[in-house]
Amino acid sequence: MKCSKRKYCHICGETLIKGAIIFLMLQITVIFTYLYLTVNSTKVFKDGNYYKLFQNVPLSNETKIECLGEAKTQSDTAVGFQLKVNRDAALIYGHFRKTKSFLTIGIPTMQRPGISYLEKTLESLIMFTSDQERLEIVIALYMADGNQTWVNYTANDLQKKYQKYFDSGFLHIFHYHEQTFPDFNSLSRTFNDATERVTWRSKQNIDYAYMFMYSQNISEYYIQLEDDIQAIPNYFNKIKSFISTTNKKRVKWFCLDFCSLGFVGKLVRNDELLVLAKFLLMFYNDQPGDNLLGYLKHIKTQFKDIRHKPSLFQHVGVISSLRGKRQFLQKWYIEKEIF
Repeated sequence: MKCSKRKYCHICGETLIKGAIIFLMLQITVIFTYLYLTVNSTKVFKDGNYYKLFQNVPLSNETKIECLGEAKTQSDTAVGFQLKVNRDAALIYGHFRKTKSFLTIGIPTMQRPGISYLEKTLESLIMFTSDQERLEIVIALYMADGNQTWVNYTANDLQKKYQKYFDSGFLHIFHYHEQTFPDFNSLSRTFNDATERVTWRSKQNIDYAYMFMYSQNISEYYIQLEDDIQAIPNYFNKIKSFISTTNKKRVKWFCLDFCSLGFVGKLVRNDELLVLAKFLLMFYNDQPGDNLLGYLKHIKTQFKDIRHKPSLFQHVGVISSLRGKRQFLQKWYIEKEIF
């Protein structure tokens, strides 16, 4: 009886030792495989109809993000929407500078029923910057409307009025080139929003992502504005000063906030633009853009807003590009902070 017990224990011991050896070998294999991929690989592939990115792409206007497939049905939206950006083809007026600027100001614009705030927005941003400061800034104006007649008319009109700013690289106008959008009619409704609103905010997320991809490597920092805001005097120096002060404090941050409304005034580093674009495309149908930005901020371990007070940009538009929508958050939030 004793002998059988000893034999059983001996067998169990051998089994445990063999299992430990196999586990150790598997761990070593995983570690060496990881080191090989991270050190020696020159390409990064993300399967499942996501993206294919190349790390050795030159930092120029030829940078492209190629898509592996296109979302055409509702089931495809489970893995997001794939986007292709060709900056040379997208650029209508302006040119790319040979060196990085300090700040890109991204502004999407669309038709609004019976009114436009765009020129007042541009005048505000231009008026409160000096000639020297404009050498550090690029305003990337994205014509996000699908009406090509309106896009051409508006772009040509702005080019005549602001030609010197296009010539200096201070101002860009761009529009998507042969971009195929998903079937918005097949999107699922969230937040109990009407179909029209779901379509509007879903396309808005894709437009944001397109802007981020276009703006990659143009400047060190990127700030998102809208086409119906007014800047306060000396806004650019205040932005530079706030970035410098925050960096000196060695605070880990993903996004700095220069306006308390929605997606307006949100600033990120150039290196985060592609990450933000991917995230919006992955969940473009599920949440509004400002919600997704908040979630990504937490994922990036920034759990508190880092906000400049007072706000540097005031929202003035009432009539939205979404039919029937009115936005009355205009003066109260900036006046409350100032006074």
